[in-house]
Amino acid sequence: SWFYRIMLEHILGLKFGAGQTLLSASPLIAFKAEITLGNANLHITATRDATVPTVNGKEASFPLKLQDGEHDIRLPIK
Repeated sequence: SWFYRIMLEHILGLKFGAGQTLLSASPLIAFKAEITLGNANLHITATRDATVPTVNGKEASFPLKLQDGEHDIRLPIK
């Protein structure tokens, strides 16, 4: 729905593309979210403690093309 998209993009700073792609992430606030994107389950944490984006403990850059399964994503707050 349009409200869900506005919340994800403008409040949480997450922009998704086609398939299982996270195009960018620029969170303005700290948050924890669980999001299902296709067959990928995302456990996203935005925190001031993070200095770079990571996926499953490894440094990552955008866009992220995510495989099926569970993913722990940590994002620095801008």
